[in-house]
Amino acid sequence: MGFLSRFQSVRPDDGKDQVIRDQAAKITELQDEVGRLRTSQQPTRVVYQAWKPGPPSRTFNLSAVSFACEWATPCLHEIPPELKRTFEVRSFSIDSDKVYTVDLGAHSCTCPDFLKRRENLPLGHALRCCKHITRVIRDTGLFEGQDELTRRVLDAGGDPATIFLLIQFPGYIVTLAITPGQEWVNLWAPKKATKGPGEIELFGYNQAEKRWSYGKPPYQPIPIKAAIDGLLCGRAYA
Repeated sequence: MGFLSRFQSVRPDDGKDQVIRDQAAKITELQDEVGRLRTSQQPTRVVYQAWKPGPPSRTFNLSAVSFACEWATPCLHEIPPELKRTFEVRSFSIDSDKVYTVDLGAHSCTCPDFLKRRENLPLGHALRCCKHITRVIRDTGLFEGQDELTRRVLDAGGDPATIFLLIQFPGYIVTLAITPGQEWVNLWAPKKATKGPGEIELFGYNQAEKRWSYGKPPYQPIPIKAAIDGLLCGRAYA
């Protein structure tokens, strides 16, 4: 089931309360926004810029849970002129002696993963980086200079169709990585600590089975779970 089809649009019958009609319109608006985000991931322009959090674009209320939500795009910083050249990277497969060519200036690689899955993402998008491009970014010292979200995405890798949402709760932020057609949602969230939120770690949540990966929830899992379920099932409303 695709990501957009998970939204349960409310279709009120004639005579229903206007509040329900308003909620249906807002859910449809959110669907359209997700659609625009996905279709915008085309190679239409160079996107060499650092991602920086901005003001929340939308505030949602779900029962007693309130949170602000905004889209995020992990992007690489500008590549220094002296590194806009090609690098040879050996295949990571043990039984392969292939060598691939990474061009940092063109943000490209000759490996099948890049050519089949990532080439159509905008230049500079972190998910355009296959593991060979990521290796060059690390070896040249560029990794440490990236912003926090981009470093996390480069570390984790992932499906090039993944979209990212920042969820602002009182006192902490959760980053969702949502891939169309996948039941699992990856998220970077604070871990549980003795006092308040702990360090940021990578967690997994299965939206269909309503469970955390390995039974390990993050800090304050109830509002996070409610936000994920609300956004993916269309129960969150502005």
